Amino acid sequence: MSAPTEPARVARGNGWEYLVREPFLGDFPVGRFASYADFLAAQGDVLKAEPRSRVILLRGSAAGDPDGSSRAFILKMYRYPAARAIRTLFRRSRGEQEFRNLLHLRALGVPTVEAVAWGVERNGWGMVRSSFVVTRYVEGCLDLRGWHQGHGLAPAQGEERRDLILRELGRLFRRIHASGFFLFTPKPSNILIRPGSDGPPDLLFLDLPRAGTVRPAFLRGFAQARDLGIFLRDFPRDGAPADWEIFYEGYLPDPLVGDPDTLRRRVAREVLAQRNQTPLTALVHGIKRRFRQASRGPSGAAASEAGE
Repeated sequence: MSAPTEPARVARGNGWEYLVREPFLGDFPVGRFASYADFLAAQGDVLKAEPRSRVILLRGSAAGDPDGSSRAFILKMYRYPAARAIRTLFRRSRGEQEFRNLLHLRALGVPTVEAVAWGVERNGWGMVRSSFVVTRYVEGCLDLRGWHQGHGLAPAQGEERRDLILRELGRLFRRIHASGFFLFTPKPSNILIRPGSDGPPDLLFLDLPRAGTVRPAFLRGFAQARDLGIFLRDFPRDGAPADWEIFYEGYLPDPLVGDPDTLRRRVAREVLAQRNQTPLTALVHGIKRRFRQASRGPSGAAASEAGE
């Protein structure tokens, strides 16, 4: 996989390190971001706060820009409890992996949000305690799932725009897969679109910590079907094989040199699996749901059943 070779500021300390790409050194000056802890202490608008992750929007002086008029950034932080940290031994952190994957896709000519910086903190055993990744914030965009829910499929203009998006994404997925690279989390919510344009859709991929190169040929087929099944599961919403032909217009011929009809059948099965509509996935989904209900107790389970 492509690795960043451009100039950057790299800082290291006791158990931590971070990297900031050269074009953004002025936004994250060393006087204000001297250590890993300075990134974690950055103040901004909290967009998401969960036990193991936190997402902050940095604007203006919070990102090192005194007038606050030119740049904004997304800072995503990931925390690892001790039990999960064991799996990070001798591996790249999630923040660094996501950073590298974004640069790799850009090198392939696939539009992504712009990678800015990454950092990691490890314990004495080399396990990841926390990590972060910084990307440019893109104004005026919706994620593809939000766009779809807002526009629907009924208006003719909405359907025409949807078809343009499907065809363009088919072309982009083909470029990605032809290089032996696979995303593994290409949900519509992980693709941004700038609404309102009459020209080709302006699309950007983001949130790719699990993406990577798959070398064995027999595994590439599974990775391909999973990528396409995850995406087509929800776009178009409640779509069927007939709705996906526009996507295949951009994607085919098969970049893995397979039979197109075989690919269609494999992807259709994967979509059903992603929707928990195969016998096995429906069974597993039902078991997981029962476990969740049992963990909530009688009142929580009753509320869950009522919601369904």
